[in-house]
Amino acid sequence: MYGYYGDGAGATPVNMDGRTCTAAEVGTFAGHLPNLLTNSDKLFPAFLAPQVRLELQMDSVANMFRLDAPATNFVITNAELVYKQIDMGAEVEAMIRAQGDIMIRSSSFMNTASILPLGSQANVSLVYNQRLASIKSAFLLMSNGAAASNGWGDSFDVCNTQGQYQINVAGTNYPSTGLSVTNNRAGILASTKAACGSLGDKQNSQSINSVEWNYAEAAATTLIEPSKFIVGVDLEVLDNDFLLSGISSQNSSITANIQLNVATTVSHQVALLLHYDAIIEISDGFSSVKM
Repeated sequence: MYGYYGDGAGATPVNMDGRTCTAAEVGTFAGHLPNLLTNSDKLFPAFLAPQVRLELQMDSVANMFRLDAPATNFVITNAELVYKQIDMGAEVEAMIRAQGDIMIRSSSFMNTASILPLGSQANVSLVYNQRLASIKSAFLLMSNGAAASNGWGDSFDVCNTQGQYQINVAGTNYPSTGLSVTNNRAGILASTKAACGSLGDKQNSQSINSVEWNYAEAAATTLIEPSKFIVGVDLEVLDNDFLLSGISSQNSSITANIQLNVATTVSHQVALLLHYDAIIEISDGFSSVKM
């Protein structure tokens, strides 16, 4: 996106996160659209479906821009969806129809939020009622709601360098020892990397610099350097692509346990983002589709 830098400067690794829009700006933008179809590990048999409809819901204008510089209007026109379709011929299609029920593994994300009030201190438990069969990883994203911030585009250390984070599902803590910002702040960055893939993968990079990682809990942020203190926890039983390799929350809510050794000086919205396994089950030639 940052090929559209507002002041005409070229893109650098530092200024890839945000920019200032000009008045009455008109531009063209493109991006990947992650969803259950694009994340599936097999080709989706669209020829069996009477139609495939993709519904997009636009967020409020207020959530698209910084809190201290909101836009008054935002309009999308001439939207175009580009996708790849493979025609394998009538013979292959007949073989697929003869298989009966079809199951396709995929993955997606689920997001809910809870409020951490101003003045919170000691041990705080935030409860999230997300019921999923296989959760691969969990991420805590904590915006501070300050006027001079990027809203949901920021995530701060609400412990302010003194405390720890831990996820609890069905009575089990993940990780077993809390992620301490007091004793091992860098370990949280490693945990977040593990939640995104293999620690040994050189292409698994979070693109977080020291400024973005170390903002104070109530700090003002900039467009080009938002706060990126993201707490990630790997929840896969086995680190592989096996079916349903994550943990289940179907019989229990999820709790984010945060130990605050100092009181928060602003309120925070603490979002829990879950990466989960999904199964697309197609029965009787698309007469029934379950996920």
